[in-house]
Amino acid sequence: MGQDQYKKIAYQNGHLAHCHIFKPIVNHAKREGGIELKAKVGETTLSILLWRQLDIRDEDLLLALLSLARPQHTTEEIDADDTEESAIELWKKLEVSLVPEKSSIVIHTTKNELLTYMNKQAGKAAYSCLIDSIKRLQGTQILYENEHIKGGFNLLSWLELDDGSLKVAINPISAAVLIGDKKVSYVEHDLDERYDLPAGICRRIHGIFNTHSTKRGAGQINLLVLARKVWSEEEISLKQLRSLKGKCLQLKKLKSWSVRIEGRGNKATVKWSKIPPQKSLK
Repeated sequence: MGQDQYKKIAYQNGHLAHCHIFKPIVNHAKREGGIELKAKVGETTLSILLWRQLDIRDEDLLLALLSLARPQHTTEEIDADDTEESAIELWKKLEVSLVPEKSSIVIHTTKNELLTYMNKQAGKAAYSCLIDSIKRLQGTQILYENEHIKGGFNLLSWLELDDGSLKVAINPISAAVLIGDKKVSYVEHDLDERYDLPAGICRRIHGIFNTHSTKRGAGQINLLVLARKVWSEEEISLKQLRSLKGKCLQLKKLKSWSVRIEGRGNKATVKWSKIPPQKSLK
């Protein structure tokens, strides 16, 4: 992983990235609850229980937290043996039952810092939405199993301190990527690129393209398959497919991306590649 402290980079556990648990939700729409999802990524099986349906704003927040959990920022590691009061409470709320045991990374931040990091305006309504999002992420339970590790955990846990600041603990599987466990695959997200895109579906597409890219940053996916990942459902309408074509092509506005669509109907395929930055001549 790169260590560029000037860029907003989020490193996401590769298995969790492939689960596509976020979907577009209209503002103030009622969220479904108790949603169960299952996925198999390589040799890893995952069972996910969503307390409330997660949307793309929740994904924005999770990626921001993963970016802030990098070594360049103020973080600490905690585990089941910690004796400090807040560490004990954060660990308890993570509901970790992994064998072998792994540690978590804790970020100490503020609502203002998180909103600023995501290029959002601070304010009472924004603070309320932020806390609601953190609660939904904490309410997401995951059972995770492969030949190296087995058990469960919540996506994150959090505390609001007396001074109004926040402590957020990242689940051990995601923390393993940030600590540098070479056995764990990861997906790299450039958040400066993400925040240059319109909020909503374009950002979800950006995340999916990152997840399904080769090491050189290229990839392709059937448009219908992409739609099922974006909306996290099997039944997709023609209206959704038409809309998705336009959203995909909006990524061409990013300087480093090339995107095109080939074919029609169910055979339509989206192809993309990231243009390597030009090296300056010395």
